[in-house]
Amino acid sequence: MYKRLYLHFSNLYENKYSKESLKFEKLYDDICGEWLGGLKPEKYKSRIMKQLGHYLASLQETGLIRTMAIEKTADEKGFKMVFKPGKSFFYDYEHFYSKDGRNRLLQFQEAADRAHLKAPYTAVRLFYKHALKSDEQTLDEMVFPEKDITLARQMIEQFGDDSFRDLIKFAIEEAPKTNFQMQRLAAVKTYLPAWQADREQRAKRLASQQQEDVKRRREKLEQEYENFKRHAAIEYFEKCSPEEREEIHRLADEKTDAEYPEHHPMRKMMFNVTERSLILTRCSIPDFDTWFKAHS
Repeated sequence: MYKRLYLHFSNLYENKYSKESLKFEKLYDDICGEWLGGLKPEKYKSRIMKQLGHYLASLQETGLIRTMAIEKTADEKGFKMVFKPGKSFFYDYEHFYSKDGRNRLLQFQEAADRAHLKAPYTAVRLFYKHALKSDEQTLDEMVFPEKDITLARQMIEQFGDDSFRDLIKFAIEEAPKTNFQMQRLAAVKTYLPAWQADREQRAKRLASQQQEDVKRRREKLEQEYENFKRHAAIEYFEKCSPEEREEIHRLADEKTDAEYPEHHPMRKMMFNVTERSLILTRCSIPDFDTWFKAHS
């Protein structure tokens, strides 16, 4: 909130407002969604103050804001927050801006916000949801310890968002086996070595499973390819002229006779195989590898 407010105060002070009239307004719902990682908005002013009051008090203590008001929007369907800057803002503005007022030292990017706010908040919320079996309403009303948010941010920077959430789930699954009651996020670090070892084994099992899945998928597609060829051959033969059909039969007879005489028990089957092979040659059907790439 400090960085966001500082940025907006700076833009407005530079381009629009005088020192006396400077203020910044933003919809409360947007502050929850954009600044606070998707925090659930409250419906009443008293609940908003309970939710954000200690943060706003901290901002006033720094001198960044002089006053803050929660007001109804023009359509009275929601709230907006109105901030006015304090003395510290004007002092810092002169030091953090170059003389032309354009070369800022503070840069704010959406990706950085996700990494430093939303992802840690989501991870901490996941921990308390499962560790304390908290429902959504309880979670919405909780103010998570700053230590937990900081730890989550550090762990995400080290292992990545998905991996850290996987560690949380692993710890929650393992804790009951030793009757360990986890009360704070730091408890998941106890399971870090076991999780890392298990992750290596799971990675191997996953790789093996993926290879098996590819093998099964290929076998299934090989069967589908055979069905595809059979139907293609039937369709082609049905559309052939009588002369072409007679030619295919004759060629199949000649090739089959070379290895399987008239009364050989395998002759009929081999005649059918040879005949289909001749038909497929004329169909210009793609080979299996080409067909596989198009269907895998």
